[in-house]
Amino acid sequence: YGKTKKVTATVISKQVTESFSKYSGTVKSYYVTFSFNGKHRSFKVSEFSYGGYRKGETGTLMYKGDRLIDFS
Repeated sequence: YGKTKKVTATVISKQVTESFSKYSGTVKSYYVTFSFNGKHRSFKVSEFSYGGYRKGETGTLMYKGDRLIDFS
């Protein structure tokens, strides 16, 4: 699934979406969108880590495919 990529990125937005499942009720999904190399890329993150991302924050983004590994 490709190799792990490491880039300098900036958090440009955060989004919470809600969907409804007849089995588990309302399900929230958390996304953080980064800007790097002239591109925008959104990653799904856990509810726990979502609060740690700050809009405008720049750091080193590590990802593999569409999975965020680390941002620091």
